[in-house]
Amino acid sequence: RCEAGVIGETRDAPHNELMIPYNACVGRLAAEYKALLVPINQAFWRAIDAKPGTAWTGDGVHPLSNGHMLMALTVYEAMGGFEAA
Repeated sequence: RCEAGVIGETRDAPHNELMIPYNACVGRLAAEYKALLVPINQAFWRAIDAKPGTAWTGDGVHPLSNGHMLMALTVYEAMGGFEAA
């Protein structure tokens, strides 16, 4: 299971509040079904907080190449990729 990303690249973007209960539900489902949880939303917020003003999406939703790389690295890390390397 993957968390949803972001809607707008600022914490006060109106639709980001909608992601909170959605991602909480994804987390509960992952726990219930013992599924791997990929923290995409958390990764985006860490990146946005670390590099304010950097564009991670082209339209506030769909990732640019650096956003896709962030997602890929987050999946890789969640699967234990950095520990195995």
